[in-house]
Amino acid sequence: MSSPATECIALLQSKNIQVCVFDMDLTAVAAHSRGRLRLGQRMDEYLAKATPAFCALVPLLHEAGIGLAIATHSDEAEYDGINVKREIHILGTELARALIQRHFSEEIAEAFFIVAFNPRIRKVTDERDLIK
Repeated sequence: MSSPATECIALLQSKNIQVCVFDMDLTAVAAHSRGRLRLGQRMDEYLAKATPAFCALVPLLHEAGIGLAIATHSDEAEYDGINVKREIHILGTELARALIQRHFSEEIAEAFFIVAFNPRIRKVTDERDLIK
């Protein structure tokens, strides 16, 4: 008897999908970081809310040879030293990496490609780059 996760993997393979990208907030995690979290209890509560689907699919995707990626609008460029400080907050790649390392083996965590990009903070003006 197959599970929804194994059926999903079979469908992806039948369509020759090579990489699966998860959005971090409200997809990989059943919560919204609002772009940054304070280190400590708030971060721990957020990381504990990884969705069951994310936790079930990732090992199967990895085992099937499908690439893994996570995308977030949270971006290290948001560290400004005034309102957002590295000593107090976690965001972007660091937050995504913390999520992955908490829920998966080192081998799987290292397989993830992370995209942490906020076009507004980076003052992107080319319309083609605004959707990245």
